[in-house]
Amino acid sequence: WQVTRGDGPMGTDLLRFFIEVDEKIEHTGGDVYVPKGRVYSSCGFFPFMGDGENAPSVKESFTKELRNIEKQIVNLQKKKDEMNPFNLEGIKISQEISKLNRQMEEVNNKLNFAMVQGPDKSVLRFSKDGDVGLTKEGGVCCQVNKGPVVEYHILGRFSIASAEHD
Repeated sequence: WQVTRGDGPMGTDLLRFFIEVDEKIEHTGGDVYVPKGRVYSSCGFFPFMGDGENAPSVKESFTKELRNIEKQIVNLQKKKDEMNPFNLEGIKISQEISKLNRQMEEVNNKLNFAMVQGPDKSVLRFSKDGDVGLTKEGGVCCQVNKGPVVEYHILGRFSIASAEHD
């Protein structure tokens, strides 16, 4: 097994491992088979501080910033609605609203990135001491050689559960 830094979605870390299969595995009547060789698996890997937190303040600050921008837009829109439509001040307010909308889109993108980088605890399984979280599910695939071409076939998903180690 190994942890690969930055290979996951949006630069997240992955836990990768494989199992060795001694012979071809197939189900009668099915079209999916596992060839002799390695079956590869991977899932998200998220290091945490000792208390199971991974910088929630970043997500909270982006959320707070979005709320503040929304309030500014609502206040400016109310002010604009009370004005004469051909008022020069109304044009300036429209430009400010447009600028705030662009700013809100940027902050929303940053929030989405932060949510991928530090997912909610509910989608993770934690190590005994809480310093590592793994995504509850991961992917499974195998390498298939088709002449000179190497393909990776997706076999499905796997689930992770906590277990005591002796």
